[in-house]
Amino acid sequence: MDAEIRKILAGNGVFSKRSIMVRSFFGGVAWGVGSVIGATLLIALLLAILSTLNNIPFLGNIATSISQTINQSISRPKTGP
Repeated sequence: MDAEIRKILAGNGVFSKRSIMVRSFFGGVAWGVGSVIGATLLIALLLAILSTLNNIPFLGNIATSISQTINQSISRPKTGP
């Protein structure tokens, strides 16, 4: 059974260790870049929604508080290593 699997994989050109490592590396890079882009879009959407909630009396105070907290954490200088 193992010999059959090796034969199939070798025939497709995916059995070489180098090929597997290169594909895994680029797959990881693509996953990381996609995660960063997705998180950026999600945060931008959240901030856009929070900015529209300022017109609603009760939620406006909460949205303003969250927005101020985010702005303070972004503008605060980083300390430590």
